[in-house]
Amino acid sequence: MKKHTLLILALLLCIGVEGFAQTPKDTVNLRRRNYADQVAYESYQESFAPRRKNNAAIGLQFGPSMVAGDIRPEFAMSYGLNVRKAISHVLSFRLQASTGTAKGLNWRANGGFARNSALNGAVDSMANYTTDTFPFVYYNFKTRYSQIGAQGIFNIGNISFHNREPKVSFFVLAGVGLMLYNTHVNALDANGSTYNYSPVGGSQFLEDKPTTLSNLNNLLDDTYETVAESHRHKPGLGDNTLLMVGSVGFGLEFKLSRRFSLSLEHTVTWTGDDLFDGHRWEETLTLTANSDYLQNTTLGFNFRLGKGQESYWFQNPLTSIYTDVRELKRFNKSGDKDSDNDGVVDSRDREPGTPEGVLVDAQGRAVDSDGDGIQDFRDKEPFSPKGAEVDRAGVAVDKDNDGVIDFYDEEPNSTAGGQSDANGKAIAVEAKSSEKVGGSYFGMVNFDLNSAEIKQEGYPVIFQVAKYLNENPNVKIVVVGNADNRGKSDKNTELSKARATNVATVLNTNLGIATDRIKIDYKGADEQLIKNLPADHSDPKLESLQYLNRRVEFRVIE
Repeated sequence: MKKHTLLILALLLCIGVEGFAQTPKDTVNLRRRNYADQVAYESYQESFAPRRKNNAAIGLQFGPSMVAGDIRPEFAMSYGLNVRKAISHVLSFRLQASTGTAKGLNWRANGGFARNSALNGAVDSMANYTTDTFPFVYYNFKTRYSQIGAQGIFNIGNISFHNREPKVSFFVLAGVGLMLYNTHVNALDANGSTYNYSPVGGSQFLEDKPTTLSNLNNLLDDTYETVAESHRHKPGLGDNTLLMVGSVGFGLEFKLSRRFSLSLEHTVTWTGDDLFDGHRWEETLTLTANSDYLQNTTLGFNFRLGKGQESYWFQNPLTSIYTDVRELKRFNKSGDKDSDNDGVVDSRDREPGTPEGVLVDAQGRAVDSDGDGIQDFRDKEPFSPKGAEVDRAGVAVDKDNDGVIDFYDEEPNSTAGGQSDANGKAIAVEAKSSEKVGGSYFGMVNFDLNSAEIKQEGYPVIFQVAKYLNENPNVKIVVVGNADNRGKSDKNTELSKARATNVATVLNTNLGIATDRIKIDYKGADEQLIKNLPADHSDPKLESLQYLNRRVEFRVIE
């Protein structure tokens, strides 16, 4: 019992050691599905590291807002909340929701208010300045707004040639969103009457601006009780107008710690609306030319979520490159030897005795391109299909000797001497020739549509034919070209002749079979293995059957 227990413990220990060997050095920043790729990178089998976890961040923003429109802006505030997630070191996306107010007050008097519904009594009969003896008003407004949007942020401050981890990130942004807003004006005093602006003076001179503003602030209350002029045709929600908006901006983000950062940002939002500030009439009672823009300058506090390394916008993508170069320089400076001259220093060479001139990987191991366990310089077939069974020389096994290796052979135990298609399936073929011809001993060489070029899968078949002829020097062979039943007759004849000629050329030129032992015959579309196929391309599912008809056969002359 104790022996069995020890064996089980030993087995578990081996499994544990193997599992540990497949665990990368950094597991905090990687998803488990990327472990194998990271191990390959750490062992120099891959040039690029796998993608790491990308931690999102949430942020709170606040700061002054203003409208670039028809009225001089005054101080107002906005507040926002956002979630940011990086796609790469350069690009990230942010979802943002914000709300705020914007205010304005002109210090110059304006007489072009006759068409303004908030000041001519159309909205509120009490707010009718057209009947006042004083012919001027001072435009003012207060807008409340809320918006949601998505933005793309392009980070260009983290790529540094001098700092491993940058502390400051510069970015630009662009996005779209939806906005709800409503605007009011301060048109009536505490008694519900229009303001008497005559004591303000109506000066248009810049030097009188401080006095005029002081007089206005003493005169006006802060009620903003009158609904401003609005677009009735635009969609809305309650008393709010709904807009599709676009925004652009730029900013700086300062890293305070692994979790926290501070950002300073300025955005400009295009509203496409000239009534965002509630006014659109010039002194001449004509419409102003431009829409209003909302501008926000915000201070942001950001908190990074998750574990592990920084978010991509605070990572320098050049760090790993510089680290690898520094390590290489350090090894070169130490004078580490490369005994087998394979380009990998002995301290990192896992096969220090590799024969000179043999291609090796980053760890000095002779390359095995097809992964069959036989290194390329010993492998007679260095590019066997991945996973195929091979012999000691590295050649893929073909147990039934039908010219189709077992890896692709759908009938790996075909009868010896039979003829098979490209998938190794036996085909009964009626031998036809004017000469006395023996049975078919070999597979067929198949061709693509309208092509006489020999495919890679056909060369093993031709090689078997040459091997047979070399072993039987008194035997001759007929190389018969065929075509499928589509296309013109003369074209099919040319194709079948070219196919037979190309195969015969390989037998003669490349494999040394004398020309007097090779006869060429070509049948065009006369001898179809798969009969009664349509003579067009109407059914793609039949293409594999047509492929069998496009062939070269070999017949032995007795």
